[in-house]
Amino acid sequence: MIERFKNSLVYPQLIIEYRKDSIIKVLLYLLVFIVLMTTRSVIDVVKFDGLSPNFKQEFINNAETTDESCEIINSIYMCDVEENTKIYEDLALSIFMDSYVEFDVERYRELESQYALVVSKGDLYFLFRGMNLVNLPISDLPSDFHNIDFSLQTTDQETFYNQIFDGFDNYIISQKPIWGSMIIGLDFMIGLIMFMIFIFISTWFLKMRFKVIKFKELFVMTIYSSTALYVLLILNNLYNFGLLLIILLIFIAFRQNNALSAEIYKRLNKKP
Repeated sequence: MIERFKNSLVYPQLIIEYRKDSIIKVLLYLLVFIVLMTTRSVIDVVKFDGLSPNFKQEFINNAETTDESCEIINSIYMCDVEENTKIYEDLALSIFMDSYVEFDVERYRELESQYALVVSKGDLYFLFRGMNLVNLPISDLPSDFHNIDFSLQTTDQETFYNQIFDGFDNYIISQKPIWGSMIIGLDFMIGLIMFMIFIFISTWFLKMRFKVIKFKELFVMTIYSSTALYVLLILNNLYNFGLLLIILLIFIAFRQNNALSAEIYKRLNKKP
């Protein structure tokens, strides 16, 4: 595999020698790069230790004040009046405190944000586009959420928000194996789909040009000839090259495929 990696980067015309490789072998070669594409996600998940200071400050700046009569006592949210108060909203998330006797998802059908968290009585509801995905008892959340005095939001803001953020951090970190695995898995699937789309399109163009060659052989050669693209995409995932990467991708894709095509053409027209 080391030899194939080296030749794919430096001598793409030699890739034709590997056209008979088994599909399993070449897919394992591709799988290595797809796994490496998840490196950034793995690093982010491992390093995550709580909400960022910037997010916390943005949350404080945009949070709405809750009725001072409201509080959470022994994991039950209650107020003197029945209302649903939006305490935070950004482009993706809204957070509501709902003090009605019964939770009714219809109150949240027309949400502009995609996601919403709703605290109602003894439960926390997680909504997506107004549909209830899951709800958790507040008693299952970190102890920071079991008793909250919302009057502190105006009288002792630092204590109030520290309690909220500590609760969020404790819960998110405790659930890291679940959401971390989902993020890494999603990153893997995106990498797989992205690579396969490029490979199949490139293979199809080669097949249109060299009809006498089996699709499987062209598929194998395309996977190898795309090695430089894999490497650049992995590096971009780590360091974010931006426009520079796009220029390099265009140049390298042209060079590698042109070298491979030239070698195929040369062998097909070689006199016996």
